[in-house]
Amino acid sequence: EAPAEEFSGSATIEVTDDSLVSISSLNFSVTAEEINSGKGGMDKRIDDALKINKHPKINFELSEITEMRNGVLSAIGTLNVAGVTKEVQMEVNYQILPDGSIQFEGTHTIDMTNHEVDPPTAMFGTIKAGAKVDIKFSTKYTL
Repeated sequence: EAPAEEFSGSATIEVTDDSLVSISSLNFSVTAEEINSGKGGMDKRIDDALKINKHPKINFELSEITEMRNGVLSAIGTLNVAGVTKEVQMEVNYQILPDGSIQFEGTHTIDMTNHEVDPPTAMFGTIKAGAKVDIKFSTKYTL
């Protein structure tokens, strides 16, 4: 596990009567250097694998919502990791909170090699990340 705590984003969202009507734009950006496993040697290798000197951010931009139903939406967007942009499709849970903000949560699996990222290893290969990585996200947009 390697959580990232530093991220930002913006969205254009329409809510009527405590119901999500539409999302016409949504993006977020994660500071790649802030993705840390807590293991110093592996963190350096993660930074190198993500090419943070050339590509300090991991970016997602929504292209379209294909379906919204009962607190779940199907989204298509582009994900840029280490300078390589790929289209992704994902299911995202959403909830309108009492303060009017919207919480989005989900998990999406990517194959890092599709983004030209070599899975990092440490300790002469005894510690290694797989090519497929589950990205778990939980973010709140304030209206």
